[in-house]
Amino acid sequence: MSAATEKPKEPGWVIKNIHTAAKGMMKASIIIMLIGLTGLFFSRHKIYNYLCGPFPMQLKDYKQASSTGFLHHYYVELTGDSITESRIGEYAVNRHSKDHSDIAPKYQGSRSSYYMFSTGDVRIMAKLSSDDTQNGWIIGKPGPFTFTGVLEELDTDDDLARLMRKYNPDMFKTIDLYILNSDPVTGRTFFTWVLLIVFGLIALSGILDLIKNIRRVLNPLGTNYGRGLSYYGDVHSMAAEVEKEYAKGTEKWECVVYTENWVLNAEIPSEEYPLGKRTDLKRIIVGSEKASKNSETKVTYTLEFTTGLEANYKDTKNTVTDINLMLVGFKKINPLAKIEIL
Repeated sequence: MSAATEKPKEPGWVIKNIHTAAKGMMKASIIIMLIGLTGLFFSRHKIYNYLCGPFPMQLKDYKQASSTGFLHHYYVELTGDSITESRIGEYAVNRHSKDHSDIAPKYQGSRSSYYMFSTGDVRIMAKLSSDDTQNGWIIGKPGPFTFTGVLEELDTDDDLARLMRKYNPDMFKTIDLYILNSDPVTGRTFFTWVLLIVFGLIALSGILDLIKNIRRVLNPLGTNYGRGLSYYGDVHSMAAEVEKEYAKGTEKWECVVYTENWVLNAEIPSEEYPLGKRTDLKRIIVGSEKASKNSETKVTYTLEFTTGLEANYKDTKNTVTDINLMLVGFKKINPLAKIEIL
């Protein structure tokens, strides 16, 4: 057994490292929880609007609601007094005949049209389908009218604004730069449910894991981190034994360090802590996995102890061609340990 070349560790480092490992797991669960909660926070307006809307709104109140530059309710049932044609619409175009030969575009009727939707001096654009406007029969009829859709800012550089400036400049000058888009929101609602479920599950997973890891921090010696010692007797006496053996010299193989009698987790070299005694290493399971189709296949391995403790590792250096070399090293830890290759 070779002598340890690193700086001698201070007495009590085993117990300290067990505490540090438990705190590290708690930090990881906090990060997971924060990712989920952050996703929910930034998606809260989508979730609120598409899952709780549409919300009733009077067009006359829109001006006040949008004065801050942000609409709290934007999936709405908007009520206004009149609609005016803008002479701009979207059409379904069939460019092929039945035999699929190229012909001139054939307009099959308006799919949706753009209107000025107004109440007094409050005017916005509205994209309405032929169903919304009852095929144009309500044009010129007295209001009020209510349409369901999503209130969106109208970009002055998009196609609608460009066409408005070209074909109906007088109307364009009088409108606020918002548009009521009455296209179906089925896709948006589905995407919002996906956001809610994904970020909700991430947050819930982080919260549950955090609760578990808080318990680990409060009593790390009673968890898996301390089981490698507590199984054999008084934790502090066993820790002292490990430290005494460690000072005499160690061997390192993959992510474990072993002394004359003990096996330690060395995945993070500065935070080594005991897994169990070498004679209690009962099984080594070796497998492989690929991060992606074009990446190298890396080795994974699990150490199982008679105490019930398992330690799982992923080797970032060795490939499957090194498995035989790995097995030779593991056999040095405990020649009687059973080896399984998946």
